Amino acid sequence: MLLTSGLLATGSLAIGFLAIALSVLLVSAGYFDLRYRRIPNGLSLSVLLVSLTKLALVSSFASATITLLLTALLLMIGVAVFALGWLGAGDVKLIVALSLGFSPEQLVDFVVAFNLLGGVLAVSVLVYNGYARRQQLRVINTLPYGVAIASAGLLLMACG
Repeated sequence: MLLTSGLLATGSLAIGFLAIALSVLLVSAGYFDLRYRRIPNGLSLSVLLVSLTKLALVSSFASATITLLLTALLLMIGVAVFALGWLGAGDVKLIVALSLGFSPEQLVDFVVAFNLLGGVLAVSVLVYNGYARRQQLRVINTLPYGVAIASAGLLLMACG
């Protein structure tokens, strides 16, 4: 009876657990990138598995197909951006893994959000570095873009 009615019938409970798991993974990814300037492959793989599970549970075939195609496009762009040295490989892997969990409409919002948040992060680092130089403190030489990516993912999850 429980499997055919209530929360389990609609998948709400499963989606809730996936949202909690994804939130923990994204906070962890942001922390690792901020602290160590790397995102462990295990975290990206876990995000990928959660995203694929969500895609399978809530997307229609047409929506899932479009999401897969857009994610493939993001992967190609990400490889090019990585080759130029603008993003780290961990950032690209996190973007691709997380992208699979969004609808096509949300995916566009995600790309806009992580780029805007990345811009805010870059300006913040520039301001800090100006202060750090005046105070003879250590400057930040790399941008922990995983923080912007993870924050965008959390923002989209919170906004629906």
